[in-house]
Amino acid sequence: MPHEIFLTAVIPDADAPKARAVLSGVTEMHERHHFTKIRYLLRRDPSAKSLEPLRSLQQEKSPNAVRWKELYQILLKQSFIIQERVDVSQEMLNLNQG
Repeated sequence: MPHEIFLTAVIPDADAPKARAVLSGVTEMHERHHFTKIRYLLRRDPSAKSLEPLRSLQQEKSPNAVRWKELYQILLKQSFIIQERVDVSQEMLNLNQG
């Protein structure tokens, strides 16, 4: 069974290559960077019009359009906070290389 271990440490910039080398040796793995973009959609007042992103999703021709429409109808009646997490690792790595 695979395990994922997270380690957080504060080290001086000068020691970063040594720390990476030690971790790579101990785990027998290469380092990997993961970037996540987090966006919040907040609506405190149910009368406010802040659901335009959801409205566009329910109009698309996709198998989930009915679910988006149902969620839209529920959220119209209440306050909410929606958190959207998007993995942007590949885009960030492409920017750093180019």
